[in-house]
Amino acid sequence: MANPTKRLAARIARRVVGPRLHAKVKAASQRRSVIREAGALTAFLREIGCHFHRCSSLLNNPVPLGIAYRYDIHVRDIPGARLLAEFHRAQNVPATFFLFWDYSPFERQRFEDYRELGRLISEPLEIGLHDSPIDAFLIRAEFDGNRREYGKWTDSDDALKWLADLTADSQKQAGLNQAALEDFVGRVRQTRAHFGPFSLVAAHGRKMVQSLRKKLPSLSPGAQRTVEGLRARHWLTPERVAAAGLDRCVDHNQYSPPGWCEVSEDGGQLSKMARVLRQRLLTEKTAVQFLLHPYTWAGGKRDAELSELLSLDKANPSIALQS
Repeated sequence: MANPTKRLAARIARRVVGPRLHAKVKAASQRRSVIREAGALTAFLREIGCHFHRCSSLLNNPVPLGIAYRYDIHVRDIPGARLLAEFHRAQNVPATFFLFWDYSPFERQRFEDYRELGRLISEPLEIGLHDSPIDAFLIRAEFDGNRREYGKWTDSDDALKWLADLTADSQKQAGLNQAALEDFVGRVRQTRAHFGPFSLVAAHGRKMVQSLRKKLPSLSPGAQRTVEGLRARHWLTPERVAAAGLDRCVDHNQYSPPGWCEVSEDGGQLSKMARVLRQRLLTEKTAVQFLLHPYTWAGGKRDAELSELLSLDKANPSIALQS
């Protein structure tokens, strides 16, 4: 008969060591996935003659087959971002990591994780700010930092009434924009204080616009224009960006130069990303800025693997020319 003390010790070991071992195995698997897929993409780009640039330099001078990496870093992206920072430094490939660190109390609770990531970002890497000024201002000023309640409100009749009132009152709209701008300028200063100098901002698309855009067909033309104006990629005009002491917003918008485009994995839709990438690079030979979320390769769901999609291109060049 087994010793009861040993049985108890074995049970404790399974409960303690088991989860730790599982976490280590999971982390190792994610690391392999991130490095494999990042390596496959970079190798493919080099093979077809692409060259790598910072986001700002490619926007200022969109040379054919120029590539820039934009990583939007939400809380869940941090583990994958650490791996990608290591990869990019080893490959000497520039990338900008846009930190979504000061949107609401939820993100600020992970400040130390963001700061640890910031310490890993050095040449040829840089940081930027990922931001949605209108959303961030309303969460703080009207919802006491409760992003969940704010999310519910954006999908309510009260939000539609607020939008109608805002559309009808240009003074109210101007006041909102000014308050959001002052809030945004403060966030830029705080980001510099914590993470060092930076010059770029990347728009975050949530939450109001996502909720209200579903209802656009039922809104008046004026309200539709108001919704689009509140969207971060349009709200971050060159004048507002400059007022915060930044050089530019890196999003695809009305200010984007010809010969430049943005290609995203769009929530794990890698098959679509590969099709668009082939079209943009192999057919149009344009400049491409990637918009990527590290979580896609470090825990997220994907409809395919770039390493497999791009190896098909290599094995059958005719596939690469399909749009």
